[in-house]
Amino acid sequence: MKRAYHYNEVALVPQYNNIESRLDPDLSTWLTKDLTIGIPILAANMDTVISEDLAKVLRMFDVPPIWHRFTENDMEVQREWIKSFGGYASLGLNNTREEKIKLFRTPNLEGVCIDVAHGHDRRVINLISEIKYDFPEVQVIAGNVCTPNGYIDLVSAGADAVKVGIGPGAACLTRDLTGAGVPQFTAVYECGEIAKKYRVPIIADGGIKSSRDIVLALAAGAS
Repeated sequence: MKRAYHYNEVALVPQYNNIESRLDPDLSTWLTKDLTIGIPILAANMDTVISEDLAKVLRMFDVPPIWHRFTENDMEVQREWIKSFGGYASLGLNNTREEKIKLFRTPNLEGVCIDVAHGHDRRVINLISEIKYDFPEVQVIAGNVCTPNGYIDLVSAGADAVKVGIGPGAACLTRDLTGAGVPQFTAVYECGEIAKKYRVPIIADGGIKSSRDIVLALAAGAS
């Protein structure tokens, strides 16, 4: 056992400031190894979050929208979404090879997000490897994990970015149902320390309740 921290248990120590205005800093960052975005914020690929209206706002800040996979005719809906807005498609473990090939040939596709509750899984690792072997130009975001070993295994398989967070979200029942997870500040910090070596960005996914939590996630090592 060890001590681990949630966002509400930590604070940043103020340091000397030489910036004239809070409007001066450049907020652009790396989303994946090969793709930058205008602000360090993504919209969760949940059916209660992402929408056409939000996608238009995200595009104003050079942030690609990631569509969810919780509709009938999921792959066709996602293809139409990508044709209109670009961005990322969401994949689970049950999509067929034919569905994936058709999806990866969709105009304006910028990448895929492998979206699994517990992403440190042999099937996820195999799926990443398969995609990067057949379609090396496709950017792959993969997750979710909450340990350095999970991060390393997904990156070693070819992931271009890794989502970190199991159970911290308010709507997530993982911890209530299974007792599994790592307090999010510690999960992001530990994976962020490894990411300094591997140079593959991490996305702090879940547990953000206010702007202070965004700042803490970035300070912990998220991109």
